[in-house]
Amino acid sequence: MYHGFAGRLTGMSLVAFAAAFAASTLACGSDRGNLSKEQEEQGLYLPDSTSTTRRITMDRRCELNELVLDPKPDTPEWVMYQLLEASSSAKDDDASFQKFYSHFDESKAESWVRQQYWPRARDHVAKYLEGDATEGVTFRICERRKEAEGKVKLFIKSNDPKKSNPPTTFQKDDSGKWKVVFFTP
Repeated sequence: MYHGFAGRLTGMSLVAFAAAFAASTLACGSDRGNLSKEQEEQGLYLPDSTSTTRRITMDRRCELNELVLDPKPDTPEWVMYQLLEASSSAKDDDASFQKFYSHFDESKAESWVRQQYWPRARDHVAKYLEGDATEGVTFRICERRKEAEGKVKLFIKSNDPKKSNPPTTFQKDDSGKWKVVFFTP
């Protein structure tokens, strides 16, 4: 008896659904040709595909998405700017390297930074710049973390979607200047 009642209930539900669907289709279909001239021209205020503006997209890997153009001196952002500016220099000379190295804390040996960080920083710098280096250094900060002992960790946006946003950690030295204590080229 239960099976018969459930079967009839299911059958009635299907019939009711089909009737409602048919009625809505007829109702919508019969009104399509009754648009006013203004509605036809305006497109019912729906967005069209004729826009020439660039599509706005959100990068979930870069929630903060803070653009850095001209950072204040003596900030972690300014130090990062200096590192990117030195790395993007047209010349791979000692002056560019010294500018780069001057922002590391004293625990980093010059020879080690020259061998390990400098070549990779020069190879990968374009991934972190918003435009061509000849037009100036512009980059984005995706995340900023305050850490123990007064350290600040900045995650710089990588424009390579296959790569993560590399962190660089800064800490003030004894003279109060921000220095790099951890770097990911």
